[in-house]
Amino acid sequence: MIGFLIRDIANPFFAAMANGAEHFVRQRGFVMLLVNSDGDPDVEANHINVLRRRRVDGLILNLVTEDHEPTLEALATLETPYVLVDRTLPGTVASAVLCDHYTGVRSAAEDLLAHGHRRIALVTGQRSVRPVRERLRGLTDAFSIAGLAHDDRLVALGSFGGDFARQQTHALLDDAEPPTAILTGGAQVTIGVLKALAERGIVAGRDIAMVALDELDLLEIVQPAISVVARDPHRMGSEAARLLLDAAAGHPPQTVLLPTTYSPRSTPRLQE
Repeated sequence: MIGFLIRDIANPFFAAMANGAEHFVRQRGFVMLLVNSDGDPDVEANHINVLRRRRVDGLILNLVTEDHEPTLEALATLETPYVLVDRTLPGTVASAVLCDHYTGVRSAAEDLLAHGHRRIALVTGQRSVRPVRERLRGLTDAFSIAGLAHDDRLVALGSFGGDFARQQTHALLDDAEPPTAILTGGAQVTIGVLKALAERGIVAGRDIAMVALDELDLLEIVQPAISVVARDPHRMGSEAARLLLDAAAGHPPQTVLLPTTYSPRSTPRLQE
């Protein structure tokens, strides 16, 4: 039996990730036990302890954060292997599946800059997780390479939740110099930003440039279609499962870096 601890099973991105892992282990004679932390790190730590007591053969971990002490303490008690999904934990020796958020976001920011945008906002979760740090690094490096400085006031970090994103988008738009483009880090963040824009009568891709940092089916359907930096959640899950079974078989820890792909769809050009 394999345990998979996931941050938010209601999020279609994470559901696809779990599906990829379950399909991989099932083909190899394992059963996967899925537990959901609902974004609560205390629940997460408790789940790890429960799965340890259930004597699962290994764990795949999509952690809420990288610095929650009870979670780190629970991991220290594990005698079975575990694999991290898009997280890094200093001082631990474990396999990990990481995504190249940096390259995708930098490509998106460079495209926005080429279209005349200088006030590019980023709304996403906390800096305590790797994807946020890498996305922010990609954004600021794109500006640096262009010989420009990014305005830190346009960075809204704090939560991957839709309510947070909606509130922060309204605050950004109320600024004396509002953003002309916005990057949304996470599926629920994207939905929250779109709600805020709709409440203002602002159309993404026409009145403001928008790049979603994760694909959602609706983004290709809405008009104008919204640009994305996409990663493959099904592959993330299957790669994590492969690394876990390798670790269970005695292989040394491995790290796999998966690509992200920027797909420009509708980007309004600012007047020079």
